Amino acid sequence: LGPMTTDPSQPALEELSLASQNSLSQSRDDDDTFLCRIDKSHLLQAFLQHLQFKKNQTTIVNVCVKTVRFVIEDSRVWQASLSLGEQIFSEFKASDTVQPFKVPLSVLLDCLNVYGPSSNSMLLMDYRGYGQPLKITLTGDECVTEINLRTFDCDDLVYFSTDFRRFDIYNKVILQAHILKESLSELDWSNENLTILMSPDFFKFSTEGASGSCHIQFPRDSPAFVEFDCRSTQIFTYKLQHLQPALKASGNLATQTQIRMNERGMLCMQHMLSVPDGKKTCFVDFYLLPSEDEL
Repeated sequence: LGPMTTDPSQPALEELSLASQNSLSQSRDDDDTFLCRIDKSHLLQAFLQHLQFKKNQTTIVNVCVKTVRFVIEDSRVWQASLSLGEQIFSEFKASDTVQPFKVPLSVLLDCLNVYGPSSNSMLLMDYRGYGQPLKITLTGDECVTEINLRTFDCDDLVYFSTDFRRFDIYNKVILQAHILKESLSELDWSNENLTILMSPDFFKFSTEGASGSCHIQFPRDSPAFVEFDCRSTQIFTYKLQHLQPALKASGNLATQTQIRMNERGMLCMQHMLSVPDGKKTCFVDFYLLPSEDEL
């Protein structure tokens, strides 16, 4: 197995092989750095698709003792992360010394789709530490597929969530996700900027451009809100092109969306994702800086 590399042009897959069912039961060392198992691989694929905003993206994989987090960022302007707690998995084991690493997101999704989107194949992911590949084992009805996905070195990872919490947060709303998506689809997305106003009385989106202006306002007693907690009036402007990934991240599984704004205007949009049976829930967090004119 080759060493970890920072050259994404190298092949992402080191090997693709079929093995017998017995290979899954082979003994593993007690010092596995990270190992997780999920009974239905398509669930992980469905969750990860909420981070796929464009081709050739890489995702940072950050493993903690009880959580694995997949992070996408763009030019230090916005950052999205999918957090999967141990309750998502049927087995989860990780040390507290795992260093973050990168993998190509599109290749990872392709690996999870080996048996098709409707497959009930079981997934096992195994990472043995720095310089090692991410081993993916998919168990289908009649065979087992093992894939070694090459990992890449990770630059210094800065969590936007840490910066967000450094400043006071005065305003928070939780909306029904489908109402938010329907409302924002009415905006003129050809405009450059989106203005968000949060106040104790209402919550408003506005765009303005050569073709005119559009305003979408929700009063505090709107049925769209699951929760409304705004204690101060804030108004900040954001680039629409940067906000689009945040809306795409809601996908088809989001049931609720929480929107918060700190005193510097940094925006946090959190989508709660639930599978149809309602038994598996996770969160996608999207952090966005306001326009440079307001920094």
